[in-house]
Amino acid sequence: MRSNPISSTPPGPLHQLLTPDIFLSSLLVSLLTYWNSPITALFVTVEAIPPIVAVGNSVLLAVHDMPLDYGLFSWYKEVNSGKQFIASCTPRPNSIALEAEFRDKVEMYRNVSLLIRNVSKDEGGRYRAKLTDLKLDNQAFARISSNTQGNHLSVVSTTPLPKTNITTNNSNPMEGEDSVALMCEPETQNTAYLWRINDQSLSEESRLKLLEDNRTLILLSVSKDSGNYQCEVSNPLGSKISDPFQLDVIDPVTPPSIQVTNTTVKDMISVFLTCLSKDTGISIHWFFKGQRVEITDRMKLSQNNSTLQIVSVRIEDSGDYQCEVSNQVSSKRSDPIQLDIIVSLSTECRIGQSYREKNIVQETNTASLFPITLVFVVSLRLARAT
Repeated sequence: MRSNPISSTPPGPLHQLLTPDIFLSSLLVSLLTYWNSPITALFVTVEAIPPIVAVGNSVLLAVHDMPLDYGLFSWYKEVNSGKQFIASCTPRPNSIALEAEFRDKVEMYRNVSLLIRNVSKDEGGRYRAKLTDLKLDNQAFARISSNTQGNHLSVVSTTPLPKTNITTNNSNPMEGEDSVALMCEPETQNTAYLWRINDQSLSEESRLKLLEDNRTLILLSVSKDSGNYQCEVSNPLGSKISDPFQLDVIDPVTPPSIQVTNTTVKDMISVFLTCLSKDTGISIHWFFKGQRVEITDRMKLSQNNSTLQIVSVRIEDSGDYQCEVSNQVSSKRSDPIQLDIIVSLSTECRIGQSYREKNIVQETNTASLFPITLVFVVSLRLARAT
C-alpha cells in the first residue's frame, strides 16, 4: 500500500499558475537501495507535485512506497562542486535536520517528502534523494552505506511564455523578386515553434526555410504567399499563439496610358487628361514637362487624381504631359502626350450700309469696325521616348 506522501498540510496552493513560470519535471524517479540481503531490493518513487509550478508558488517532492523501517533519508541538490545537503530525516529518534540556508525555503515532513516554497529559477537543477539502512551495527552500516545508491530527480528551469508576435523585414514584398523573413518574437529558451498560414500548417516547399530552431521563417522569392501568418510557441508550461500577421505580396504596377478629351463651355475650351491603369490600390500623380503638376484654379484634379482638367487652355499649357501610377513596391509612368495649343485669327468686315429717306440717299459707315475672333485649336500628338 502506498503511504500518504504528506503527513501535514503544506501551506499555499500547489497547482495555481502565476507568471513568470518554472518547469519541474514530472518524471517518476525510482530510487534503488541495496540491502545487506542479496535477494532483497527496495524501490521507492519520487515525483514533483504539481509537475508544473509557477515562480512564487510551492512544489512538493513527494516520496512514495517508503519502507516502515529505514535508517536515514536525505535530500541533496547537485551543484558544480558536488552535492549540497538540504535536509534529512531519521525515524528513531524521530528527527528532521535542515541545512541552515534552507530553513526558510524548504520543509521536510516525517514521511520524508520535501516542500520547496516560493520557487524561483534558482531552484532549477538536479535533486538527489538518498535512502540508507541503519538497522545494523556501525560496522555493518559502513559496509551497506558504501553500496547505497540514489537516483536523480531533474528539475528543469524554463523561460515563461510572454505574449507572442511576428516581425518581418518586409511586410509588402514584390511578387517574384523579394524574399521575406518572418521572426517569432520574443526569443525564449526551451521553446518549440510552429508556423501556420490561414490556420493551416505550412507546406513543405523548397522556397520555405526555417532557421534558429524554427523561430524564423524565410520565404524565398515570394509568389502566392499572401495570407495571415501565425506562430505558436510551447513549452512544458503550455502554449501561446500570436495574433495573425497579414503578409501582402504585391504585384508591380504596369505602365498606364493617357486618354485626352476636350469640351467648350461659354467659348472656353477645357481639356481633360485621364490616366488609364488596370492596377488597383494605386496612387496617381501628374507631370508637365517632367515636373510635378501644380494645382491651380485652372489645373484641377478629380478625387482620385485619375483625371487632370485644364480649364480655359492657354498657349503656355502646351507641352508634354505624363501620369505616374505607384504602389508600395513599384511605380511606372505613361508615355508622354504632347499637347499643342494653337491660336488662329479670323476677321469679319462690313464696309457700310445705305438707306433712303424722303428721296434722300444717306450713306453711313455703320460697320467700319473689324471684330477679331481668336480660335484655340487643341492639337494632340504622342511624343514617344527614344
